[in-house]
Amino acid sequence: MRDEFFEEPFVKNIIDQYIDNSDDPKATKEQLMKEMGTLIVHAVHGDHVATLPQGAVNLGYSDRTENEIWRIEDKVLAFQSHPEFNSNFIEELIINKMYDVGKLDDMQKDEVLERINDNEL
Repeated sequence: MRDEFFEEPFVKNIIDQYIDNSDDPKATKEQLMKEMGTLIVHAVHGDHVATLPQGAVNLGYSDRTENEIWRIEDKVLAFQSHPEFNSNFIEELIINKMYDVGKLDDMQKDEVLERINDNEL
């Protein structure tokens, strides 16, 4: 996550509430920022926004794209990946369906499932 992510009002509010309830606010904030610095989400396609729209602020990046998470004012919060997809969803509703209709063979299916379980997709 980029530093700008942690400056977003909704993120700052959550961090502040968490820190206010701790015995050591400074240590708690440092640990929280470290833990929140990485977000694992699944990406199941190769499309991406290469250039952000005018006025957009980049909040996060990934190995696949520089513009993984971004916002426009307080109206748009965009994710390139699919935070709503967990590995069970991907396995059951995408991988198994592709296998069932012949789009994946046994070896391809096993490889994709391994990558999902290793958080590589």
